[in-house]
Amino acid sequence: MIEKILILLVAYTAIFAHDGLNLKQASSRERFVHSILMIASLYPSLIYVLDLRWPNLDELVHFFLKDPAEKIVESIKVPS
Repeated sequence: MIEKILILLVAYTAIFAHDGLNLKQASSRERFVHSILMIASLYPSLIYVLDLRWPNLDELVHFFLKDPAEKIVESIKVPS
């Protein structure tokens, strides 16, 4: 678990070191978008560090889009 925390610390430090100077000069809209993306990245990071079996982002997409995707595939199948 310590290794995973160190990996995330290095990754987030690199992100903020790279974006830090740009964010000071960025508009409030750009800072808002950057903040939203960082907050969204905390959820998968928490799952990664704690080895949780919580729903992942791809499971959310599958939940909402599985049935419509199957209907589209069935509608374009060529009868044999």
